[in-house]
Amino acid sequence: MTNVQQAPSHRLREFTGFVCLACAFALLFALASFDPLDPSWNTVTGRRPAANKIGVAGAWVSDLLFQSFGLASWLLPALLAWIGIRWLRHHPLTSPVVRMAGYALLVISAAAALELMHADQILHTSFAAGGRCRASTETSGTRVDWTSS
Repeated sequence: MTNVQQAPSHRLREFTGFVCLACAFALLFALASFDPLDPSWNTVTGRRPAANKIGVAGAWVSDLLFQSFGLASWLLPALLAWIGIRWLRHHPLTSPVVRMAGYALLVISAAAALELMHADQILHTSFAAGGRCRASTETSGTRVDWTSS
């Protein structure tokens, strides 16, 4: 293949990397400016301009992520930034399915660990520290009180 034929693929990878980085920063700002009183998928308020810096879409996304994964949601912008940097530097993503499965397991494991550690009681969040992992840890009866020592 000549350089002329590689140019669209080269530019497409750079564009994809830039989009991933932009999404990572937007997600980071949405999570950082989360307000539990913003209108979202399980909160109905009369607040018109959302307090979230990304707007109503940021309020919905951040609430969905915090309700689903809890504090482990902070790992997701890192994943998007990592993918974006890899694409910008033209490094191939070797075995992407295995890497994404591993990252999904990392996020779920981090959410479960945060829930087992009662991190929501320490940080006083409006959501469970482990998100939906709270249901699985409560039904198994394996919550450990790390703060009583």
